[in-house]
Amino acid sequence: MDTAPPSSSSRRPRAVRWLGALVAVGLVAVLLLGAMELGARALGLGDPILYYSTVEGGVRPLARQASERVGGARVTIDENGFRSVSTVPTADSSALRILYLGGSVTWGGSQVDDPDTYPERASEVVRSATGRPVYAMNAGVNGTSLLNAAEVYAVEGARADAVVWLFPWGSTVRPYISLGPLLPARLAPRFAAVELVDQLLFRYWLGAFREPSAPGEPFTVDDLPPGYDDVASHETEARRAANLAALQSVVADAQRRGVPILVGVTPTVRGDGPLPVPSEAQAALDEARAAGAVVFDAHAVVATEGGPDGLFLDGVHFSTAGHHAIGEALGALILPTLADSTAR
Repeated sequence: MDTAPPSSSSRRPRAVRWLGALVAVGLVAVLLLGAMELGARALGLGDPILYYSTVEGGVRPLARQASERVGGARVTIDENGFRSVSTVPTADSSALRILYLGGSVTWGGSQVDDPDTYPERASEVVRSATGRPVYAMNAGVNGTSLLNAAEVYAVEGARADAVVWLFPWGSTVRPYISLGPLLPARLAPRFAAVELVDQLLFRYWLGAFREPSAPGEPFTVDDLPPGYDDVASHETEARRAANLAALQSVVADAQRRGVPILVGVTPTVRGDGPLPVPSEAQAALDEARAAGAVVFDAHAVVATEGGPDGLFLDGVHFSTAGHHAIGEALGALILPTLADSTAR
């Protein structure tokens, strides 16, 4: 018995069903992407600070940027490429210019408002006490080493009236850093969801399904071919030596120029309190002091505040309250240091 082919009228409902399914999937996708976009914007994403690679510091933020980030925190990059809201006219000879070197601790992150970072707080202490304009030249950049900061000093130090260099001890085992393939951002995302995906990839995917690095040494690789067992420890020692040599070189140059320089190691918090200052760190600070630098004791500031509770966002980075405490103590130390420099 012959079977007649399906009529066009019977094929149409099937096509309509497929089309309806595709439309439904598309609508769900649009709704999910819309929810992701709104969520990313609510987190403060979508307008990241943009960076560029440079031979003078490895990586620096582009000048003339302003962004509202996590929790409404403002991040402003001035015309000279510093995170600063206290720019003073170049021709103002009465202004004090304080160069703040460092990494993410100095930078302040995207959860701390511009005026609340410790460079701005310290400069406000100096401004209030002296009555003079103060330019807080915050040159901190996330993830950079002391080698990077020393290059920034080589370019910017000549116009500074004082230099402040605070860093966590872990920064001394970092290599020289330039701009990476994903973060920090080089190009502005068209949608906030794009930055959200970038952050998720950077935080979770890049380290997924890969062998972990050696415990306690996050900047070196533990698993090495036979015969290379000592490469990781040797590399760590070599990086630390190069970074500390950069520190001492900057101290020596500042002394030669007659520019006061304050240096210090910021606390690393584990469990209930800060880890003690490593003996190697204390030796480096003692060497800097012997060369003429003023040493700032950030650990003592944390202890005076009753411990790290409320002062840190994580084990390394200061909260707004932490920036305030460090900035006020730092400003109180900068004042007599500037006075001594002027008297000499």
